[in-house]
Order: sequence, then structure tokens, then C-alpha cells
Amino acid sequence: MLKFFPSIAVALLISCCDDPLPENPTDSYNLDVLWEMQYENNGWGADAPPASINDSLLLYTGNDNISCINIDSGSLKWTSSLEHAGSVLKRFIFDESNVFGFRRGNNIYSLDISDGTTIWEKDIDSCQSFSFELSIDQEHYFVGISSHKVNSPYSIQKYSKSGFLVDSTPTNHMPWILSSSDNKLFCSQGWSPAGNPNDIGQIICFDVTSMDTLWYYEGGGSFIHYPIFKDGIMYAGTVWGANNKILALNTETGEVIWETGSYGCYQIELVGDTIYYGGGGSVSALDKNTGQVLWRTVIPTTDESSPLTYLDGFVYKSHAGSLYILDATTGEVVHTMRGPDNASVEQVSTGAGKIFVQSTQHLYAFSPYDPEKDHDN
Repeated sequence: MLKFFPSIAVALLISCCDDPLPENPTDSYNLDVLWEMQYENNGWGADAPPASINDSLLLYTGNDNISCINIDSGSLKWTSSLEHAGSVLKRFIFDESNVFGFRRGNNIYSLDISDGTTIWEKDIDSCQSFSFELSIDQEHYFVGISSHKVNSPYSIQKYSKSGFLVDSTPTNHMPWILSSSDNKLFCSQGWSPAGNPNDIGQIICFDVTSMDTLWYYEGGGSFIHYPIFKDGIMYAGTVWGANNKILALNTETGEVIWETGSYGCYQIELVGDTIYYGGGGSVSALDKNTGQVLWRTVIPTTDESSPLTYLDGFVYKSHAGSLYILDATTGEVVHTMRGPDNASVEQVSTGAGKIFVQSTQHLYAFSPYDPEKDHDN
């Protein structure tokens, strides 16, 4: 996180020198509220966007707990009893039975997805809890750790979904992001070489069964977001590098299919043939087959952490405390808003035809943006 403040300055300079900043529209129209859930914000608030389960349930955090609510009514189904279960989550990791996580105190756990009860918890030898990212496949649960051991300070640990350690493999740098696809585990990394003002990044592909290294890609900039997988291709982007890129990699070989220069990639989504990504002070769209830039929209101020999502022709971006809604075809900002509580918008996601917006005080379910109702445009 030492990169956070320099990267803000860089992004501001890029934004000021590249495209004129659009004015923030003053909107009188707000999305229709379907339901709302008030909660006590704690610490840094919600790091993980609300996550839809089969378009029927919704997981959210923000007050150290994990809660599950009915996606249609907003009624509470359960709240986890495990202390600090939602305190350091960056993304909800779950399957049809369990919710997996890492919490303060270097403890990993599994919750029953039907009622939130603790199935198991286990202490692990780790001193790393910030930006901790996890992954699962059909049979396993993967955790990247930083330990106090001199000879092997970083490693990836593979657990059974019942909580037993199966395997461990060392890595030269901190495993920032772990993701799995087609019986492969992908480890995304980034580090600052001594005397170099820019980061270097690496993606390592492992065989899930043996944990043998199949291939690796190394280039300028850190990989700090969950990549997208589709039809044997991995889409990912870098930040804090001398020449940041969006990449399409062959998941079997690591071969670069195409690469496109970017202003940094903090979040990425794939919808049909279009990639949408957040660049700190901008949102961009690319053709997934060629990497061609379709549009780029600069947004006032920079925001590296807030997510973006898509629904029915519009991109929704939580940015600097407001919700920005962009036309997915043109990139035009068609609407901006705060929540009805006028508190800072922190998270946004979609599911079951709804927009879920989480402020520092409420979780809202909104109906999708309707340009026919927006008389300000």
C-alpha cells in the first residue's frame, strides 16, 4: 500500500494532461429503492462488494460480520457468529455449501452458507492480513501467506475444503491474488525492485493437483485484481508499472495473445465481447478479441479501490464516494448520485436484475437505471 499515494499523484497528472475532465452532472433523478438494510459501519467499512448467490441470496459485510439477506425482500437470513469474519475480505469466496474466508488473527474459516454457522476454523502461520486474497476450485481452498520464515517467507497453501492442509509451495514474492480455472491455479504478484520507482509483476500458473509450475509471465507493473477467464483465455492488467498493460494470455501456454497499453487496471469485467476496466481516474472499454480501445472516460479525481459492474447496457462505477453510471456503448456518463442517506458510496454490484449499492451506513437494492425517467439528460 505504500504505492497508494504516489499512484494517486500519477493518475491525477495523467488525467489532467490527457483528456478534459467532464463536469459532474447535478441530477435530481435517483434510482428507485427496492429495499434497504441499515448497519453499523466499522473500521474501513466494506472491502468486498455484495455478492449474489443464485439470484436468491446476497452476502455483504462492512461491520466485521458477514450477513446474508433475501435478495428480493432485503430481510435478514443470518449473520455470522464468528468474530471478525468479514473484517479483511476483498471478495466473497463461496460454493454451493460454504463461505470461505480469512480474518484477523491469522485464522481461516468455513461458514455454512445456509445459516452462517462456523463449520471449521484454523490458525495458520502468517503475518500477512492486508489485501489477503483467496481462491477455491471444486475440491480445494487456496491461501497465499507471508510468514516470518527466512528461507521461505512467501508460500501458497492448499487446503481441503474440510480444512486440512494438503500441500504448500514457496513463491519468491507475495501471492497477491489467487484464482483458479480449468484445473489450474493462477498466482498474480507484484513487487518494487530496489532502486526502481516502478513495479514488476508476474503471473504464475500451477497444476492444481501437483502444484508444479506450468508457466509464468513477467512484465512491468503489479497484478492486484482478480483476472477474468473465458474460453481458455485469461484477461488481466497491471498498475504502478512504467508501461501498464491489459493482457490476454493463453491459459495453457502463457502465450500473449494481445496486449494494450493502459493507465492502470484496478478492476476488470467481461461482458460479451467487451472488457470494461477501472483505471483509477477513468473507465475504459476494450474489444476482448483484439484489445482495441473502444472508449475511455475520465472521471474527476482518482479512486483505485472502488469496484465497477455491468447491467443491461450500463456500467456502474463506485468512485470517490459517488455512483457513476456510464452508457456501456459510448462511455458517456449519464448519471451520478449518492445514496438516499447522502453517505459515501463504497461498493456496487449487480444480481437478480438489481443494483446493490453499499454506503457507509446502508445497503440498498435499486432498480436498474432507466433513461426514460432521467429528465436531467
